[in-house]
Amino acid sequence: MSATEQQSNLTLDEYAERIGAGETPEPPPTGAAKRPPRWLVGILGGTDQKGRWRLASRLRIVAVLGGVSLDLGQAEPEASESVLTVVAVLGGVEITAPAGVPVQLSGFSLLGGKSDERPPGPRLPGCPLVRVRVCSLFGGVKVKQRKDGSEPEGRGR
Repeated sequence: MSATEQQSNLTLDEYAERIGAGETPEPPPTGAAKRPPRWLVGILGGTDQKGRWRLASRLRIVAVLGGVSLDLGQAEPEASESVLTVVAVLGGVEITAPAGVPVQLSGFSLLGGKSDERPPGPRLPGCPLVRVRVCSLFGGVKVKQRKDGSEPEGRGR
């Protein structure tokens, strides 16, 4: 595998590690091909996305009377910016991100909530951006910090 291929397959953990060590890894392409969005759905149950996986430039997450747990640490971003659109109705979504990975949380909550519970800290320059757009009704979305490459704390199964 060439160095270019390895660069394009970096996980968010690896971006954070390399940038923190003073390296300048090549970011994912900015103009990724327009692909249909990918989906994660938790209806009357739960869905976990963890381990090594491809983070699409557009990901839609739906939690209705259920939950979705998303670990971004081992995610390989397809583009320099990913947009996660989250709909939570009487359900919850927990997103875990490595320290320094920029996550922008925005949206609307009615009798629910959205929160970024990560400690304040500097954004890693050159790290792919994750935008989380939330629409929740009696549900919630929480962004937590991933602990040093370990499995995230959270829903024990």
